[in-house]
Amino acid sequence: MASNDLANETRAVYDSIHVEYANNPDILNRIRSLITPQSLGLPDDYFVGKVCADLGCGSAVPGTCNLLDLGAKYVHAMDVNESFVPTAKQVLEREPAFNERWQLDIGTVEELPYENDTFDFVLCQGVIHSVDNDLTALREISRVLKKGGMANIMVLGKGGLMTRIGMETMRDEYRANSMFKALVDQDMTPDWIRQQFDWLIGQMDDDGTESYKKCVTLLECLRDLLDQDFILTLRDRMQTPKYLTYTLEEMEELLRSADFTSWRRLARKPTYRNVRKVLAPLYHEYDSPLAKLMYGEGSLILIATK
Repeated sequence: MASNDLANETRAVYDSIHVEYANNPDILNRIRSLITPQSLGLPDDYFVGKVCADLGCGSAVPGTCNLLDLGAKYVHAMDVNESFVPTAKQVLEREPAFNERWQLDIGTVEELPYENDTFDFVLCQGVIHSVDNDLTALREISRVLKKGGMANIMVLGKGGLMTRIGMETMRDEYRANSMFKALVDQDMTPDWIRQQFDWLIGQMDDDGTESYKKCVTLLECLRDLLDQDFILTLRDRMQTPKYLTYTLEEMEELLRSADFTSWRRLARKPTYRNVRKVLAPLYHEYDSPLAKLMYGEGSLILIATK
């Protein structure tokens, strides 16, 4: 698949997902507050006066909103074609404080439409692992950064039971099993999930035991905790045409080859309202034995300096 074809196919997947993000305040509020100066290990006023880029910004532009909320002087929000523009404009224009502080650009992270040494800070979350040439993309990010500028890059780490089930077994099944594909693409909704769990509970034999009661409680909890946010995450993992995973050493070598001078790994504990609340501690404590067992490298969230 040619680079432009891959980029446009990936954009089509994310446009559908991100439009739903933009129309769900709970999801949008969560993903537009993922970065803080504290989580990046930077001074509280770091973003004030900074010119930033949100590369692969998505239709809901959560990263752009995040940077503007933190005081960025100006943010260039970029994605690969015009499909993101209507929703992005709708999101940004409803915030009066953002007026005249942003613009929407078309381009790919492997061929950025910016001059050398343009940005103080670049945000590139969940993009590098879905491009044709990850090293080319990182070199482009380095090129458009000013000397001493920083990039916050997130990719999916390699290994672990949950990662291998989700990113290998389930992705293979999605492509081979038409019933599963139809479920992910169109049939799965919170109502559908509720119906399946209610049906399963109704089929269980009530023998009056504690195990029966606890199993019912477990199923009821799962029924209520597999929400639209969870469904959209599943669609992201299954539908995206290319989704690489990395070891920390592999990412460090890529950053070194892209002429970054230093980098640090960051930890993040997102705030969820669904079943992923159980997993959030593992995202943050990525070196714990349970996190290593379940997620291997975990999400690789890095801040790299040019």
